Amino acid sequence: MQKTISLGNQSFNKIRKNDYFYIDKTNFIKEWWENGDVVTLVTRPRRFGKTLNLSMTECFFSNQYAGSGNLFEGLSIWKYKEYQNMQGSYPVIFLSFAGIKADNYKAARDGIINIIIDLYIKYNFLLQGDGLDLQEKEYFSLISPGMTDSVIALSLHRLALCMERYYGKNVIILLDEYDTPLQEAYIYGFKEALLAGDLDYMNQFINDVSEEMFSSFDTGNKPSEKTQPERFYHGFVLGLIVDMAERYYIRSNRQSGLGRYDVMMQPKNNYDDAIIIEFKVFNPRKDKSLEDTVKNALEQISEKNYDAELLSRGITKDRIRHYGFAFKGKEVLIK
Repeated sequence: MQKTISLGNQSFNKIRKNDYFYIDKTNFIKEWWENGDVVTLVTRPRRFGKTLNLSMTECFFSNQYAGSGNLFEGLSIWKYKEYQNMQGSYPVIFLSFAGIKADNYKAARDGIINIIIDLYIKYNFLLQGDGLDLQEKEYFSLISPGMTDSVIALSLHRLALCMERYYGKNVIILLDEYDTPLQEAYIYGFKEALLAGDLDYMNQFINDVSEEMFSSFDTGNKPSEKTQPERFYHGFVLGLIVDMAERYYIRSNRQSGLGRYDVMMQPKNNYDDAIIIEFKVFNPRKDKSLEDTVKNALEQISEKNYDAELLSRGITKDRIRHYGFAFKGKEVLIK
């Protein structure tokens, strides 16, 4: 009998329980687990199954789905006995910012607060018994509509610590649509600034977002992590400009000239300028300041002749703009 294709269904639990058509992607669980990464950023186009994969991961690991191995029977992950024993054995926090669609800061902030409050209500049972100390229990009382920015910023971290103490295991945090509030509240201004060449606005925008939303753990601040901030900001900027796909062919890490550019935006029309973006991380052994770093980024675009692909497609030199993005932890400089 032909299976039903449940369009728009992003719940792994519902799809499996109702025996809807499902393409087995459970090998992702094994690959992700064996990578041993502390943080994983999944950057894929829209409608590429990211939310469903996160739902699948939650159903597999979360102790709230303990005893739900039947959801995975017949799928590739269930061939491995050691993974069968892992199902439903970890505390998991899964939250989504998909519904935070606001055109101003206050509305976005209020939406995030409501999500945090609902999350704490869900785990209110942690207050029962002696699993948490008095200070940890008192923190729950700070989670309210009037909570301060500092409480908001630490709320997820604090909840994870409480769950770790309660269950005696590390917590897996799954965050979906993290960039939706940023896109809705800021994105159009950023895109207009990018197209208009408004460097002041771009620098203000990226630095404001970095300061308010990112941590040093995201952006890296050690010599051994010199590629982490570049990859992090690379993915973040791609997320900001993905909505421009109607006007631009957006390419990442492609060969052109004598090397690989980071991001290229080729216009689909005859009036928009083409844009090449190069990301560079501050290197204290070579750079005296971020000014040097961003200068190196712009020089690399020219020296490696990244314009070659655009020129071969008939886009004239005067219609090609270069942007250098330099990073030093959470500090950003764009020129």
